[in-house]
Amino acid sequence: MDTTNILAHLKELTLSLAVGKMTRQGTVEELYKRIDPDSIYKMKADEPQADFITEVFVSLEHLTEEGFAPSLAEIQYFAECFEGKRIFSREDIRKFPIGDFENDVPKRQPKISK
Repeated sequence: MDTTNILAHLKELTLSLAVGKMTRQGTVEELYKRIDPDSIYKMKADEPQADFITEVFVSLEHLTEEGFAPSLAEIQYFAECFEGKRIFSREDIRKFPIGDFENDVPKRQPKISK
């Protein structure tokens, strides 16, 4: 699979997860249906966007593994990279905490009655 197709699949999965159209489990299952992990791990470092592709794939791959799962903020960061709102940086990605599975859904604010 070429990098263009890999990027297209990663983008669709990341954006769907970021807006709540997919669950963590559903995303992992779909990831493995669409992308062969060997194609990621065999990428050469000098291939276009290899670093970004690898980081996104590994983050999605670990979505359901407590202690390794990316936070929702990290997923949103990747989504913003795909949308062209940010430029991927390893330094930036290392700042995100590991997800705790409680940060997947924004907490509802209590209604204030007058």
